[in-house]
Amino acid sequence: MVDTKQQKHRPLTTLELFVVLFIIAVLAFVVFTALNPNERMADARDAERIIEMHAVMTAIHQYTVDTGALPEGMIAGMPETQLGTCATGGSQFCKGAQESCLSIDASLQPYLESMPIDPLLSSRSQGFSGYSVSVSEDQVITVFACGAEKADLSVSR
Repeated sequence: MVDTKQQKHRPLTTLELFVVLFIIAVLAFVVFTALNPNERMADARDAERIIEMHAVMTAIHQYTVDTGALPEGMIAGMPETQLGTCATGGSQFCKGAQESCLSIDASLQPYLESMPIDPLLSSRSQGFSGYSVSVSEDQVITVFACGAEKADLSVSR
């Protein structure tokens, strides 16, 4: 037979409350450490950089196919140069790039709405895009993501 009397529950003791809070804190720490939001954000920014490098490379390739020439300012044997409008400081964000930037926005306008900006750069106020380009002697074009966080990122065609 079932007892229909209500059982009285005793309140949690302070020690039991601390044990429960400690277990919750340990679980939260383990989950937070396992997920590592800073690393996930860096992965997301690098994924965005890869997409943007491919967009720039595709625009350059389309321009070259349509016109039979490289975009204005790009020549065979061109060393790594940051894309943008800066007159100096092109190697500030893109280590190893030329001091002055190369603006190919006008040439690529029909193929690319606007030159992408690296996720770490808040705006193009200084004329930097955070992406650079080089052309080898045999006209292999390489686009680099200067602010890559996890590994060196580049795309060549």
